[in-house]
Amino acid sequence: MKFRWCFELALKYLFPSGKRFPFLSIISIIGVTLGVMILFVVGSVMDGFQSEICSKIVNTQGDIRVDSCGIITNSDQVLRLLESEDNVSAASGYIMGFLMMQFQDLQAYPLAKGVEMHDESKVMPIDKYIVEGDLEQFGDDMVIIGCDLARRLGIKIGDTVEVYSPLTLQDLQNDELILPRSFEVSAIYRSGWNQIDSNFLIFTKHAMEELYGMSDDECHGFSVKLQNIRRAGDTVLSLRHKLPGLRVSSWQEINEDFLFVLKLEKTMMMFVLFFILLIASFSIASSLMISVVKKRREIGLLCALGASLKEIASVFVFEGMIIGIFGCIFGLLFGTIALLFRNLVLAILTKIVGINDLMLRFYDFAKLPVKYSGDSILMIVIFTMLICCLAGLIPALAASKVKPANVLRNE
Repeated sequence: MKFRWCFELALKYLFPSGKRFPFLSIISIIGVTLGVMILFVVGSVMDGFQSEICSKIVNTQGDIRVDSCGIITNSDQVLRLLESEDNVSAASGYIMGFLMMQFQDLQAYPLAKGVEMHDESKVMPIDKYIVEGDLEQFGDDMVIIGCDLARRLGIKIGDTVEVYSPLTLQDLQNDELILPRSFEVSAIYRSGWNQIDSNFLIFTKHAMEELYGMSDDECHGFSVKLQNIRRAGDTVLSLRHKLPGLRVSSWQEINEDFLFVLKLEKTMMMFVLFFILLIASFSIASSLMISVVKKRREIGLLCALGASLKEIASVFVFEGMIIGIFGCIFGLLFGTIALLFRNLVLAILTKIVGINDLMLRFYDFAKLPVKYSGDSILMIVIFTMLICCLAGLIPALAASKVKPANVLRNE
């Protein structure tokens, strides 16, 4: 090949034979390695966080939500239609609204959801989230409460809470004496989704019907679980066609703003960290410029032997490319090793700082989540190679301007 000798010469310049240690080459490779390693670790952790959070959203909200601006009066008919849809594995109707809850002298205004537990357990894995109590005795006079809300109010299993519904408050305006409805706390759950754990109650559908004055065939919406989440878009379009009077939304559409923030956060963090590679590229450019100065005599000799200026320049571009290749290999290797020991490092750091339960409290992650993305790795490798080749381009242009006659005359 025409440029084969250029590549071999670039290797020889980077790693010369003999006892001399290639200090500048090693430093350049280390700089690229650290940049790739940090990008790979941060990108994998951010993808892991995003994947875990999205998983918790789907598990608590369902793959698709069907609702309306008011009350759905023919809920049984809609439920049968949803269950007959090809890609739907389960559906559960719910009544949802805000309540006023009182325990001793403390008040809260949580969001409450009334469900048929048999249907809801097929959409939301409630059993998996129960940390205290059980669902076996769950009935119309009982309530399931989030762990953060229970901790804030000091509620324990077996305690009784008093609940006022909007219907109750409306009757109070008419100077009627309405007593609150009492419920026993049968279970405490932790979903890992802070918005739910700190401000959410679960009742039976019949109990919520009484609190909101609704009939058995009425509800506010449906949570839907799909067999194949990849076909969610087609299923949403199909249900919108079959249910023209209702709103049908996928979990991505419901949480569009939040998912955009997650994606933007990762993009901005990766953008900032890319400057580490730019810094490493300056060390590559400086080491190759030193190489050009040192090898002016050899460059002049190569030109005198018939090497073209393009071939001389390609030698230094190949040097930058070789540094990028080694940097990517070692960066991904050491990054993988760092991720394997991530939880050990995290445990040591949190113990030193004194925030051992920080991850568990705010994210419900006992371990640091990681997801390896082929697209992210490919982007890191391409950007690294581009930066390294551009770093070698400046010395290459300098080498191509060397006048062989002047260099050999001075030598």
